[in-house]
Amino acid sequence: MNHETILSYTAGLLDGEGCFRINKMFKGKYDVFTTYQPVIIVGMTDKEVIHWLQSQFGGYINKVKAQRENQEDQWRWQLSEKEIVKQFTKDILPYLKVKRLQAMILLEFCVAFPGRKRYGDRTDEAERDKYYYVMSAANSKGPGSSAKKQNYSHCLSPALKPFCWGVIPLVDFFRRFG
Repeated sequence: MNHETILSYTAGLLDGEGCFRINKMFKGKYDVFTTYQPVIIVGMTDKEVIHWLQSQFGGYINKVKAQRENQEDQWRWQLSEKEIVKQFTKDILPYLKVKRLQAMILLEFCVAFPGRKRYGDRTDEAERDKYYYVMSAANSKGPGSSAKKQNYSHCLSPALKPFCWGVIPLVDFFRRFG
């Protein structure tokens, strides 16, 4: 498969079986240190596809045991190293349909906060928290999710707002983050 075909197929997997998210973790006694981690996950019962993703893009795999008798175990492929997540998201973005907004939020987060954050450094925690809640709203589903998305739409950066409505071509986005 050529690179474009691989990215197209992977985008389809992400649109259907994957997620873009920002994990918020608390560390230290009394949860005094907060850290945020960009994460891309594809989860499915087809082990071969998950191993193929790892062979193409790196990352790691874990197995999630079925919770019920009528379910199968799930395999999850995950990228969580910030620079790899950033590059992967840039590459896959033009091929995404369903999860394009989440990918753009994640990419903007990676660009806004390069490198590793030290535990205990709270200087930009409010800004990181904003991305966490915007991503959470973008990923929400079910009753009330539209209202939740509306509540956080004011937090989107000027670069992302037009994309939500499909006004600016993707090329302009890459000029900013290229």
